[in-house]
Amino acid sequence: MEESLGTLREGTDRVDRELLILFDQRMALCRQVGAYKARRGLPVLDTAREAAILEARGSQVKDASLSEGAKAFFAELMRISRGLQQQ
Repeated sequence: MEESLGTLREGTDRVDRELLILFDQRMALCRQVGAYKARRGLPVLDTAREAAILEARGSQVKDASLSEGAKAFFAELMRISRGLQQQ
């Protein structure tokens, strides 16, 4: 039996709520990273690390057809994270 659109949307809404909890946790950690870097005079941007993370996340997704989307998702997270670290 096929699920209703409403049921499917409830599922995506539940996952979105879980993602927001994780997003909040990640951003709190990014603030701490930014403070650490500031105290030590380290640059916010580490292009080699970001490139390595993007490649890793792209290869860790279960569905290989979503690899580029995963990379774009994490690239945006890192852009937002850098902004917090610069504050």
